[in-house]
Amino acid sequence: MTWGKFVLDEAEHDLTHLDPFVMSVTPKAEGAPTFRVLVSFSHHAFTREFMEGDREEERFGPVTDVRCFCLSRLVLSSTLPKRIHAASKGKAYFPAPGHAKQRNFLLVEISPYEPPYLVAFNFSKARGVDADVVMFVVSAHPRPGMVPKSRMDSISFATLVSKVASGQEIKRPPIKK
Repeated sequence: MTWGKFVLDEAEHDLTHLDPFVMSVTPKAEGAPTFRVLVSFSHHAFTREFMEGDREEERFGPVTDVRCFCLSRLVLSSTLPKRIHAASKGKAYFPAPGHAKQRNFLLVEISPYEPPYLVAFNFSKARGVDADVVMFVVSAHPRPGMVPKSRMDSISFATLVSKVASGQEIKRPPIKK
């Protein structure tokens, strides 16, 4: 799905930076294959919950998931492709134990000047020949008060891709004592 543009109050907002793209991910092990990952985004990357007082013109999304266009999330989303490329060389994080969305993984960027920026995503094995794995970014938003990354269980992003591509089970590391 391509996003195009969204017009609000006669201002045109370009969403094409969130159009799907394919990136290559290669695990560090010698001789490891390179995997093609198709990355796509939910409208949650640039919308927030629709609340009382929001205008009808700000509504965005399908009937089953209507949200409110959010300029601050849109601005942050402009760097999502770059952040995902950078994160593909690092770690992905498991959600908190017992979290309702256990199938999601997290990318977390910490800045000393802003709240942590959380990117929630899930992976599935690709069904076509153009990619090995599909990465769907479920949401991306600032998350004040988030637990430090040092207290989160992690897995190498490339290992995660490799396991999904080969149909292997992804296991959370044992609880640290």
